[in-house]
Amino acid sequence: MKALDIAGEVIGLPEYGFVVGVEALRRAWHRRAPSLYSEQLRIRDVSEGISLKDTNKVAVFVVFSRSEPPAFTMNFIKALNRHSYNVIIVSNGELDPSARAALLRNCCLLVERNNVGRDFGGYKDGIDIALQRFPDLQRLIVGNDSLYYLENGIDDLVAGLDGPQDFIGVSEVFEHHYHVASFLLSFGRGVLDDPAFRRFWNSYLPIPTRMWAILEGEGELTRVLVEAGHRPHILFRADALLSKLQTLSASELGDSVVLLGKPVREALAPLVAPRAAGGSPAPADIATAVHKEVMARNQMHAAGFAFMKLLGLPAFKRDIVYRELYSLEEARQIIAELGESVAMQAEIMADLARRKPPRRFDVLRRMFYRHGFI
Repeated sequence: MKALDIAGEVIGLPEYGFVVGVEALRRAWHRRAPSLYSEQLRIRDVSEGISLKDTNKVAVFVVFSRSEPPAFTMNFIKALNRHSYNVIIVSNGELDPSARAALLRNCCLLVERNNVGRDFGGYKDGIDIALQRFPDLQRLIVGNDSLYYLENGIDDLVAGLDGPQDFIGVSEVFEHHYHVASFLLSFGRGVLDDPAFRRFWNSYLPIPTRMWAILEGEGELTRVLVEAGHRPHILFRADALLSKLQTLSASELGDSVVLLGKPVREALAPLVAPRAAGGSPAPADIATAVHKEVMARNQMHAAGFAFMKLLGLPAFKRDIVYRELYSLEEARQIIAELGESVAMQAEIMADLARRKPPRRFDVLRRMFYRHGFI
């Protein structure tokens, strides 16, 4: 690993080894918790909602909010209801009375649980309940509130998740290891009836560390399904983005590069920056370079806004400022062009402003943050 110098700290293999060691200790500690092995210890209450439909299509949606979820989260829940899904909302946080009432109006079941295992732990318990309540399940969507879901295009997204394929995802990740991003997944009957799918969820331990959820959760789920013969169908792919970029003029490409996350922009800077000696790179070369950089990263982080503007994706990640992919001002300028209402823009910007990265002088947290462990 190439050593870096950030805020006077020397970062390299020794630091990474330390972080990995602490992660191993955390996992060992969490394995002692009885709630890891008992759904009864995790789930506090299951309440019947008022939105029960005569359908075997179900969505398990995980939220973490004490108060009523924001409008950008409710956009997706309401879209699921419009498309005749029975929505099971899993709350990983303790709800106040108004939030509970609002969610009960928009679901068939409200599952309130202790926050054991993050979103993937919520998926585990929600899927188990869905399979029990709907034994003839035909389609299952699982998702969470880690995205801003916009009104424009949200019904098209839900329709895409209701396709004929048995394993549908919105985005994919080739960084470190291949997996389908777990913030939004859809499974058809072929997957739901596969013993490999059920064995995965029965055996999954909801250990509450971020890296466990990534590697042993979404990464392992993808591996299990692919090895069982279920090929992922991805709605928004880097290859489709490349095809669109190849149709743009040089000036349009320049505008599109601005939409990319900071690490991608920095990697492309030598290619797209004005050259004193004259001459400009061919648009095809820029498009190919963008594709290469996006493929090497978490694609929603690297090019979420580009997927939105060029391919019509109606959602983007809530951690883009926290992960230092965009400054607040950069995000503000891009969001202002998305065509959402002023109220929605203000709600998103307020949420982004609350999600600040660890402070530079918080050395230990910055260490874990740099390597993706928090």
